[in-house]
Amino acid sequence: REQEGKVMIAVTVERDGQVIESLVEEGSAFEGLNHAALETIRSVGQFPPLPDGLEAPLHLHIPLIFKIDTR
Repeated sequence: REQEGKVMIAVTVERDGQVIESLVEEGSAFEGLNHAALETIRSVGQFPPLPDGLEAPLHLHIPLIFKIDTR
């Protein structure tokens, strides 16, 4: 489909590493890329437990860049 773009995903993680929320914060022009970005985060399952000193829940903003490699 030759679609490229950047999708910013907002993720909220509990102290034990469990993802309690993930959503598209800034979508690309292509709905398929937005869906793929969310599926990528969901496929991670669970993050490692948060280190001492970090407040829970932790809010992350993760950019996912989809680019066609023509090499």
